[in-house]
Amino acid sequence: MSEEDKVVGLPENAQRPLAEGEKYIPVVTDPNPKEWTLRSIFAGILMLVFFSAASAYLTAKLSNGVEIAILIAVVMVGYCSLVAKKFGLLENVQVIAIGAVSGIVVGGAVFVLPSAYILGLEPNWLAIILSPILGSIIGVVMLTMFRDYFINKMHGRLPFPEATTTTNVLMAGDQGGKSAITLFLSVAFGFIYDFLVAVHGVWSDTFTTKLVRSDFFTHLTEKTKVVAELSTSAVMVGLGFIIGLKYVLLICGGSVLATFFLIPLFAHLNPQMAALPWDDIASGPVKQIGIGAIFTAAIVSIIKMSPIIFSSMKNVIGSRFAGGQKKVADVSTERWQTDMSGSMRMGIFFILAVMTFVFFRFLVMVGQSNPTTLSLVATAVVFVVSFLFTAVSAWAIATISVTPISGMTITGIVVTAAILIAAGLNVDATSAPELIASSKLALVMVGCVVCTALSMSGSLITQFKIGGWLGATPKKIQWSNIVASVFAAIIVGGMIILFNQMFGYVNTEATPNPMPVAQANAIAGVINAAVGGAGVPWEMYGFGALIVLSITMIGVPAMPFALGMFLPFSLNAPLILGALVAWLLNRGEHAKSRAKMGETIANGLIAGGALAGVAAAVVRVAGDWLGYAPATVNYEGNEGVSNWFSLIAFVLLAVGIFLIARRAKNPKPPTPPTEKV
Repeated sequence: MSEEDKVVGLPENAQRPLAEGEKYIPVVTDPNPKEWTLRSIFAGILMLVFFSAASAYLTAKLSNGVEIAILIAVVMVGYCSLVAKKFGLLENVQVIAIGAVSGIVVGGAVFVLPSAYILGLEPNWLAIILSPILGSIIGVVMLTMFRDYFINKMHGRLPFPEATTTTNVLMAGDQGGKSAITLFLSVAFGFIYDFLVAVHGVWSDTFTTKLVRSDFFTHLTEKTKVVAELSTSAVMVGLGFIIGLKYVLLICGGSVLATFFLIPLFAHLNPQMAALPWDDIASGPVKQIGIGAIFTAAIVSIIKMSPIIFSSMKNVIGSRFAGGQKKVADVSTERWQTDMSGSMRMGIFFILAVMTFVFFRFLVMVGQSNPTTLSLVATAVVFVVSFLFTAVSAWAIATISVTPISGMTITGIVVTAAILIAAGLNVDATSAPELIASSKLALVMVGCVVCTALSMSGSLITQFKIGGWLGATPKKIQWSNIVASVFAAIIVGGMIILFNQMFGYVNTEATPNPMPVAQANAIAGVINAAVGGAGVPWEMYGFGALIVLSITMIGVPAMPFALGMFLPFSLNAPLILGALVAWLLNRGEHAKSRAKMGETIANGLIAGGALAGVAAAVVRVAGDWLGYAPATVNYEGNEGVSNWFSLIAFVLLAVGIFLIARRAKNPKPPTPPTEKV
């Protein structure tokens, strides 16, 4: 192996549990490395401004978020390759920490705030900007309490798919060699594979048994309500490989229970549901059971993490009473383990609580009969719900790289509505319209703050893991996210107001082609039901809670199983194929080299698929603006052919990864020098 092909990569113990007394030493251990530099801050701000505007438009138009961290990593590596001037690894981490906030704020604001316009409200522009700012910073402070648990205590026990891919892209660009070539060829292949499907329709992007022409499958679909769907994106093979068989089976266990047991059970027991399509049952009571499961799994996770939380709080309080004269035991002084100070966190937490109360009292609850009490209750609910679901969002991203933000936000709104109504929120249909509007606006704003906090925690846990592997300073990542949140919220808030003026969010004569914003429409429906007095499905939530408590008692990890119950079977089932490839490659004489090669290819497929998703969105939006549609393969009347092609291509992709990675061999040990006689 030539010198230029030697890629150091992450340390050997980066992705496995540490032995007793073993420590992980990151890639960069310099005491004062370059992180915040003029060029890294400038590049991060450029990414922030561009992606805040672009992803806000794409998300509102297509109702899908954009993978920002991976995208920024590819852009930075590509830029450095073109100009032959490399940013340092930790500089690139800071570029991601600043730029990726754009996707965080978009994920919180665009999913929720348009619901205010859909409900016929006219929110104050200051409320539109402040709600995502508050949510983002709350998310940073909340997740900081969990950083030690997820990054250190769970080291090597969670797969962190998005962090793995982003880190490998950054390191490949930094070090070059054959692994870098393999990675970027895989990125190109993943991009082409998913782009041809998403834009040109060379085959379906999902295999479904609904299109299998057979009396048996027709009976399963229409009578038994059993349907299996699999997303056939290249991303799914890569994710399955990175996640590994253990967690994939746990996630799919929850999906199997929901898809093949609960849906047919409801159809069998309820004649009205038997007349509905299976996906209506899945998005109705079964989804509600999944919400109850996730909520309970969050509580279980918090209980398990409570020693870490209490230890962190003890250290913070202890350091305050120590008066800065001595260090508190167990507080690491290593640069790459240094969070913002405990007193700073307490100060920010207090300021956030005051600002959140003022926000609700003077911008949202105006006109209510007891605005002060309601504002206090709303503030408390925001912090409690954010605290609970921060752990859920972090677990989801660390495990499967997908977080059920919309479901958790809806749960938060439902819980908030029940509590605020009990506290005196006006929902009386005979009340003045402005009072009802105030009540609806309160739920919208609670939803936005909570949703943005959860979006932040999902992205920030990825940044913490990237930084933990590479040696970035956590407190610098935290401050980058806090400051960038303000700028991103101003841009995204302005875009939401602009979209309402240009396109609207409701189909009217003035706005015949409104922005779809599917999540905001769903949230508007939930708020209308809550304020209109519709009952909360506590029975379904309770059913989900009982399932989680039962599996917890027999030792099954609750969170991945609950995520599987909530997330669609089509996203969970295809992970098995990639996980099986990883399992097979991890066997035999050359397992280490083969698994490493397979992981490199999987990372490339994930990054390429993410880029293809963005490119497909741009093509679609450009087509709407310019009035053209790209050429697509016509399967009209032959959808079954496209359906089978998608499955065949997906299986061949997994087989291809296995065959290519299987060629890798462990390097031969160096031959000892021969002694001259």
